[in-house]
Amino acid sequence: APDSPHRLAAEMRGRLYIGVAGIDPFFTPEEQARLCASLDAAGADYRLAVSPEAQHGFAVVDMPVFEPVSAARHWQDLQAFF
Repeated sequence: APDSPHRLAAEMRGRLYIGVAGIDPFFTPEEQARLCASLDAAGADYRLAVSPEAQHGFAVVDMPVFEPVSAARHWQDLQAFF
């Protein structure tokens, strides 16, 4: 889509933290690579943190896929980022 994040990478000015699940049909490894390539080409300051054992929604306590170890790591990374 025209407003997909990878197409807007050159316009991004802030630091980015992208925390994702390794098991996510909504954000596949191919899409992750496309986003990273666009961010790299734009010279963006970002960090992509992948939790390989987790499913989409892993950091939300009341989700059936909640994964406490991955969620804790994600929240620690996010707090450190800020």
